[in-house]
Amino acid sequence: MNILIYAYGNHEMGMGHIYRMLNLASLLKKREHNILFLIPSWNDGIKKIAEHNWKILKIPISSFEQESAYKQLLDNYTFDCIIADALDIPKNIMKLFKEKTKLLVTLDNIGDGRFLSDILINVLYKHKHKLKKPKIEVNSFDYLILNENFKNFNLKEKNIKKNIKKILITQGGSDNHGIMPKIIDNLKNLPKELEYNILIGPAFKHYKELELSIKKSQLKINIMNNIDKPWELFYNMDLAISGGGITLFELLCVGVPCIALTQEHKELETIKEINNLGLVQNLGLYGNLNEEELKNSIIQLKDNYNKRIKMSEKGKKLIDGCGCERIATLIENSLRVDD
Repeated sequence: MNILIYAYGNHEMGMGHIYRMLNLASLLKKREHNILFLIPSWNDGIKKIAEHNWKILKIPISSFEQESAYKQLLDNYTFDCIIADALDIPKNIMKLFKEKTKLLVTLDNIGDGRFLSDILINVLYKHKHKLKKPKIEVNSFDYLILNENFKNFNLKEKNIKKNIKKILITQGGSDNHGIMPKIIDNLKNLPKELEYNILIGPAFKHYKELELSIKKSQLKINIMNNIDKPWELFYNMDLAISGGGITLFELLCVGVPCIALTQEHKELETIKEINNLGLVQNLGLYGNLNEEELKNSIIQLKDNYNKRIKMSEKGKKLIDGCGCERIATLIENSLRVDD
């Protein structure tokens, strides 16, 4: 099967779509499908995909939303499946994709062209339909795309310690609003014996502010940049402060109790949903937060051993790390039916 994957990522937009499609592409390749990436030429996204030696068609940034640029690049191609992972794909681009493939799959697409999808997988960002609907729509957390190693760590027993020591702090790979340094500033009155691990990714741009906040802090802080095996790091954490994107679900998958604190309005719906299921402690938007709320949330979870156990168990049960396999099987089965 010949598959085209469309995604993009940079500091302003974040890198979640890129990481997610790299994970899905790796699994599809193992299932003996041929993969080609179609990517707008933002350096952060292109560099990350190139690290893994995938074949790439590059869309010039100047013509990012111009249908003619896509037509020119795809002129000599047809595909069994196109997988498009982007938040708002213009309707004219969706129509072009539809013409070029037997099966059009989109993920977290809330744009007006989403109903042109044969399969619409909207797990994180749901959107009510008006008149038209895709042929198949999937909203279940079972279809979250994580690296297959998270599935393996999900099967390992997670030891929830009575006395926490290691706290992970992350706002995705880019922290595009630059709130990580501000979070560190708000931790100044927390216990000094705790170890704080700051995770940043390749699209992070706020190094000066981060270094200044760490320099002012008296806490034990480690910076970890673009790590190769996040599943191992996450599994060894006792508590995490995370945004509401894919990283949060990776943490839940391996059983880490989490405080959700986001900089993105679009993540609030999902955080509220999993908070209602008892998976996280929801602090909502960072801009609406005061210093005492964050400090008190950390202390409350630190002192509530039983709550952390329940959060860990529920997270591992809901997010099992098998989403890639489910999506690959759904695609393969849909093409068999069409044939």
